Amino acid sequence: MNQWHKYFEYGTSDSYQVLKMPYKIGEYWKYSDNDDDDEEEEEDTDFSMYVFLPREKNGLPNLINEIKIDAKLFNSLDDVKIANLSFPKFKFECDIGLNKPMKQLGLLLPFEETCKDFSRMTDVTEPIYVSDISQKCFVETNELGTVAAAVTRSRWTTGGAAPCRNPPPPINFVADHPFMFVIMEDNSGAVLFVGTVLDPRQK
Repeated sequence: MNQWHKYFEYGTSDSYQVLKMPYKIGEYWKYSDNDDDDEEEEEDTDFSMYVFLPREKNGLPNLINEIKIDAKLFNSLDDVKIANLSFPKFKFECDIGLNKPMKQLGLLLPFEETCKDFSRMTDVTEPIYVSDISQKCFVETNELGTVAAAVTRSRWTTGGAAPCRNPPPPINFVADHPFMFVIMEDNSGAVLFVGTVLDPRQK
């Protein structure tokens, strides 16, 4: 996936570059428990993928150990024209069983066959308990996602001619070595997924 001369929210440090790619702007609705035609409660949600690219080819381990993912980091990004954006296509899937981790955290009652805490959720008179908890994650990037993420902004100026200055060097964001990405809901700041791509050249 390649884009040229597009504006993205971008930041940099001594050890990495970070690029924000908003890939979904949507809405979700909360419905009433009643079957009547109640008005839907609407709330905007903005999801973005933040790509952290180490400056060093083998800098991912240090980046993971040193970076602090917080609101201050994400709020420090500025709109910048990226001369060359190169980003690999990738697709991840994982299915994780959570029974053991939940029990280790002390959540034991829902797994007991005599559990009665779910009695208000159903009319069944027999005890209902949790037999299995699993979480499936799916992340994919492709050409369509990149096109949707590209935002071009027009910039207007007024006044007299600006003094002649040497233009700043072009900013390139070429993810051709291991990097980390974070998927976040921007309005709430909730981090939904954190992952790494170890071999961007692999298809």
